Amino acid sequence: MQIEDITVRQRTREGTLSNTIKVASLNLTAVNTRNEPMQLEGALTVLGDGTTPALDIELEGAIRIASDFSTIAVDGLATEVLGALTQPVTSTLNGVLTPSPAKADFTLDATLPGGDITGQLIWSALESPEIKLDVSTARLDVDQIQPASRPATIATAAANEPASPPTSESSSDSAPVPLPVGPLQNLDLELSVVADELVAAGQSITDAQVLMRVRDGVADIDYIRGVLHQGQLDTRVSLNARRPVVEAEVEGGLKGVNIGLLLASLGNNDAASGRIEMSWDVKSKGVTAEDLVGGLDGDIKAAGQDLVLEKVSVQGLVCNAVAVVNKIPPIAGLPTTTPITDLSLGIDFDEGVGDIERLRFATPGIVMKGSGDVDLGSMDFGFRMEGQVNNDIMQVSPLCVIDQRYAGVDWPVDCAGNLSSEAGASCKVDVATIAEQILANEAKRQVQDAIEEKAGSFIKKLFGD
Repeated sequence: MQIEDITVRQRTREGTLSNTIKVASLNLTAVNTRNEPMQLEGALTVLGDGTTPALDIELEGAIRIASDFSTIAVDGLATEVLGALTQPVTSTLNGVLTPSPAKADFTLDATLPGGDITGQLIWSALESPEIKLDVSTARLDVDQIQPASRPATIATAAANEPASPPTSESSSDSAPVPLPVGPLQNLDLELSVVADELVAAGQSITDAQVLMRVRDGVADIDYIRGVLHQGQLDTRVSLNARRPVVEAEVEGGLKGVNIGLLLASLGNNDAASGRIEMSWDVKSKGVTAEDLVGGLDGDIKAAGQDLVLEKVSVQGLVCNAVAVVNKIPPIAGLPTTTPITDLSLGIDFDEGVGDIERLRFATPGIVMKGSGDVDLGSMDFGFRMEGQVNNDIMQVSPLCVIDQRYAGVDWPVDCAGNLSSEAGASCKVDVATIAEQILANEAKRQVQDAIEEKAGSFIKKLFGD
């Protein structure tokens, strides 16, 4: 049996065109209804309703039809699909299709742009989820799985829309790419993924587990779990793609993460070592990934013990300031790193700019608190810390002596830098502010001494010697 050059048009009850399928060729040999193999080959194009990219599909394999037409068995049906993603998708299906009610249960082996997957595919026209897909993979790079470009008609319509006035942000060489959420709007899907390695947003998650439900344009990822930078990741994500402006909410945490690996993934290598705990509860909205970063709103918290800042020594900075205040030569042999016995950080984001509301850390001889800001757009940050210094800092150098005159003096440290820069943070001690405090304290003591001296003289005159 051979079919060639057939066009099938599907319409809604209201008469609106919903899909067009063009069958270039469809060949079925050894036709029978004795449940014996028949060879199927074909090529067709699914045009949809014109709002999605056309799909070119080639298929080849064997099918078996039961004598009562109750089931159709699929044996090694190989397919290649072009147009769904930026690269071809190949797959092999084995299983059974039941025509009435329409339902299919297949095992699936597929090659995607980001890796190979195996699993089970269940499709049911009358149930929800309509598609249930459970897959496993050795490695899947989600960043490479991108939908194909929009049809030319849509691209032309977008080009004819009034252009926005140019801004400094939009003057880059290439226009921002909209989020690839179009397929979510028509899916009724439950997806479960188990991956030895899952790559997303450039980050590698090992022993990954993902459970996602898509319905009515909303994707709820119940959990993304796995090992990220040697820490345990557990987070939840919700994407609402019902409107052109996508709304996203992310909540979760990361326990025992290696801070050195985390910063290195941002481009800042060898900046710190040790492990921290992190938690986040943020939301955003936008049309592009850049919009989501620029519109981030919510809280991120971190805490850790026994950390080391590898590129700056707060103790060294303070000891150099002590040398200036004590009017002695610069102290040699000071450390170049900062051991941190306790760290606490809290950032409140609003429109992509974070207010560092809480910053506290302790290192031998110094306990500091501070505040500052961080901009996710540029990755620039800056903060100011103030704290008390005690003679435990003499562990760094015996010349780093804190005089009693410094009691109650706040030692301010200003830091600035870029999270993605190899240079790390640049910090300095505000010696002028320290000197002002010391002079003010000295003046207070002199006044107090004068008052006490006059009071003593008055008492002597009143009561005699």
